[in-house]
Amino acid sequence: MLWEKISAFRNSDVISVNETHLKGEQKLKLDGYQWVGHNRAKQHSRARKAFGGVGLFIRHSIFESHKVTIEFNECDDILGVLFVNKSTDYSFIVYSMYLPPENSTVFNDAPLFFNRLLLEVYKHSKLDAIFFVGDINARLGNLKDHIDLDNIPERVVLDNTDNNHGKALREFLIDSKCCILNGRITPQYDNFTFVSSRGTSVVDYMITAHDCIKNVVECKVDLCSDIINELGMERMISDACRAPDHSLLTITVKTSPYAQLESRMLGAKNYSNNSSNCTRFKVRNLPGDFMNSEHFTFVINELIDRINVSRESQACVDEMYDKFVKT
Repeated sequence: MLWEKISAFRNSDVISVNETHLKGEQKLKLDGYQWVGHNRAKQHSRARKAFGGVGLFIRHSIFESHKVTIEFNECDDILGVLFVNKSTDYSFIVYSMYLPPENSTVFNDAPLFFNRLLLEVYKHSKLDAIFFVGDINARLGNLKDHIDLDNIPERVVLDNTDNNHGKALREFLIDSKCCILNGRITPQYDNFTFVSSRGTSVVDYMITAHDCIKNVVECKVDLCSDIINELGMERMISDACRAPDHSLLTITVKTSPYAQLESRMLGAKNYSNNSSNCTRFKVRNLPGDFMNSEHFTFVINELIDRINVSRESQACVDEMYDKFVKT
């Protein structure tokens, strides 16, 4: 199928799909991946097909290197999945989300939708990283997604139109200290996220916390028409199989000095995590008073005295530090 070819275009480890149109216990399938989905509990009685729904494709190997748990699926069209590296304890959470258009007959209460996300930001503030990815039909236009005191790069705007969803999104971003990555990181690779005969707009977003921006290396938007041409799949396009009108969004993120996370989106997004041979020690659960014993006090004071009287080279200071660490 066409969507499978596009989803596999970046060979990603995690692929988030927004507006799946699944109902009941239905699932999507993709070779090499496990589906973690969240379908709408109820469907509109007049709907011709299932509405909404979100989910993640997670590569099988990710379950070997990470502990993967569902952290949030308490309301329609928001799914939060937590990833914790088994070796380094590095943790990040990915929220796959979908918010129907403003003129939709189903739930489209943007303030309530973003208030739920804001609570999740507060709840998981101690994680290493947090990402929100999805189609939320919010047009931000020229509205700033941060206040002037925030020290973050400015966003290059492609879509100059805003709507009520966009205004609610702006309030969420300012309150949560999060921001949009589209057009902010490597804006030369930015593009419209929705392209059809009805026009173009930016309604799909990659969002992260301000303190995570420094680790985002690249944000790229690929039109599905360009992907189809590059893969030579034009023959697959017909009245029965139309090209997607939402773009593929990609971010590349340094998750630590020793690992890299790549994220991609097709009206959705993807993540991959590659660890190096360096070791990151697990210190998250150490008690705050673990160095308050008499032994540690003696060792630290002794180290300080040795450094104060030392006139040796940096190598000697490094040697003293190594001995202290091994004490």
